[in-house]
Amino acid sequence: MIRICFYIETNGYGGCENHLLQLIENVASKEFEITVVIHSSSQREINFSLLQTKLNKLLEEKYIIKLFFFETEYLGLKALKNIGYIKKLYSFINNENSIFHFYKPSLGRCAVPSILCSLLSKPSIQTIQLPPSHYITNTLSLKRFRQRLYLNSSDYIITVSESAKKDFVRYFNLPSEKIIAIHNGINSYPFVSTKVTKEEKRKSLEKELVINLEGKTLLLNVARLDEQKGQIFLIEGLRLLKERSPDYFQKVIVLCVGAGELEVKLKSLVVKYELQETILFLGHRNDIAELLRSADAFILTSLYEGLPLTIVEAMVMQLPVIATNINGNNEIVLNGETGLLVTPGDESAIEKAIIQLLSMSENDKINMGIKGRKRALEEFDHGQQSEKVRNIYRSILGTVNSSSKYRESA
Repeated sequence: MIRICFYIETNGYGGCENHLLQLIENVASKEFEITVVIHSSSQREINFSLLQTKLNKLLEEKYIIKLFFFETEYLGLKALKNIGYIKKLYSFINNENSIFHFYKPSLGRCAVPSILCSLLSKPSIQTIQLPPSHYITNTLSLKRFRQRLYLNSSDYIITVSESAKKDFVRYFNLPSEKIIAIHNGINSYPFVSTKVTKEEKRKSLEKELVINLEGKTLLLNVARLDEQKGQIFLIEGLRLLKERSPDYFQKVIVLCVGAGELEVKLKSLVVKYELQETILFLGHRNDIAELLRSADAFILTSLYEGLPLTIVEAMVMQLPVIATNINGNNEIVLNGETGLLVTPGDESAIEKAIIQLLSMSENDKINMGIKGRKRALEEFDHGQQSEKVRNIYRSILGTVNSSSKYRESA
């Protein structure tokens, strides 16, 4: 039995947390015993409660053997201010004979435990969702020195895209064999097995939202409502569509699924531009597969990403995708084949992409969806992702030695 301790610093449930939970489900087996540590600075957020619920379910179903929670005022390197936390963390890591796997959106998270692992000669891996180009600093800065220290504290760094791997090697002068690119993957079954038909879900939405979808092209956006996800540019793009191409504008309805800090601002902007009948905010939903089934296309206008699984999920459901041409997105979407890529932060480009989509024949959209589904199933399968991660664990164990304390006899 190989023991793995997943460690994540988070205050809620989002893409990074979703990836982690899927990985836990796929890795947990007779070969691997899983412990999970959640370090937060606020356990009172609504999304944190959702994360707790999902983790407790995994605990009940024996995917997780042990579950621990730490709470401090700060995350990242600032957690050093809490001496009590440092003492508890030191003791925990010292006594936990596991391979530590730090799961984080960006480089600064989990800095303290990763360094402690290095000091205590504990094997560790870091999975970093966002590319370094998002938070890179001046080459000679103290912060850049700390970033190199975080990276060098672990045996391997996993990135979720090839472009991110290249950036880490280039920006931090790291050996390429230390950085391993593994695309995020999904379990396609909950999506392809959805029983509800497109017509049934659309009728249900019409009743729920008091809207008319007859003759409308339904675009779905699934993302947190924050600056990174760029919904403000989607709204601005629809404003331009309304002003410059009213005939096309009348054909579109956009459903935004998700919650976040910009919700009030985005809704106010929709009211300001009188787009209330075109853009609807649905909040958090548990029926994503059914919503994807009801849609005609998927749209994601992020300014930066790791490798968003929402695009993969949409492609599995055979939807054409409009997405920003950024690292991660452009490793999933093939421009002109499985979707349309647009310049990030460019509302005019978003407007033009929507017009291009609306102008396509039904056969062209169907073929785009078929190609997207084939690509999603072949390239972004969670089983492939999980096996690659398991092989890294096995590799580390082989380096430590096959009879070490990190393995127990079954």
